[in-house]
Amino acid sequence: THERVHSRPPHGRPRAGSSGGAMTDSGDDDAAAAAAAERMLASDPIPVAALAELARCRGLGSDAVRARAWPALLALGADRPANGDDVYERRASSLSRKDANQVTLDVNRSHWIRGDPALSPLSPVSQTTNPSGQARAKLARLIQGVVGSHAGRSHYYQGLHDVAAILQTALAPTTDLTGAAIERLTLGHLRDCVQGGLGAVMDTLRLLPHLIAVADPELHAALFPPSNRSSFGAAKPPATDSIAAGGD
Repeated sequence: THERVHSRPPHGRPRAGSSGGAMTDSGDDDAAAAAAAERMLASDPIPVAALAELARCRGLGSDAVRARAWPALLALGADRPANGDDVYERRASSLSRKDANQVTLDVNRSHWIRGDPALSPLSPVSQTTNPSGQARAKLARLIQGVVGSHAGRSHYYQGLHDVAAILQTALAPTTDLTGAAIERLTLGHLRDCVQGGLGAVMDTLRLLPHLIAVADPELHAALFPPSNRSSFGAAKPPATDSIAAGGD
């Protein structure tokens, strides 16, 4: 699930609408989205699909709501109690030294880590003089512990650290579930990316021309004209009926 990132107008001024009128300030948009998410989170059962759609289209509105919504979106604790962060931190040493060093290097140069909610995410790297440094050190251990827990099944790739940093920003201030969230994404949504090679990712990417052809034939023709069509986009798209019926 990708949560929408809101852009705020300078000094809180209303944004101009396409018809020349004024749109609601993004702060009001955030408050409305947070209120809608709160209602969903108060439901039993939680309407996860609707919550995911809200996050995708409008965002979740506030850090407090994100801390509650992400565990629901990732079904943490649905099948078994989720491990606390300390479990993954203890497993950090199980990752190879080469991969562990790469995780640390990537985490130290990430711009998405915030050790203190009052600080900008673009905070210094020092491991000893500020909360951001402590957050970086912990995040590196969590990633190392998650990947090391599934040797042969998952491999670290550059970019995973930024995904993990967003989860830490949302979850760490009020929960102990950052490691569990990273693990759930790594073994689920991102499983093709952590297999140690690009084969599975390329297989997925090869589906894109077919999906584009079904959803928007005009766009497909523009992106993959016969005169300039590589093997990536050359395959004839399957019939719409075949996709609808679940055919290969």
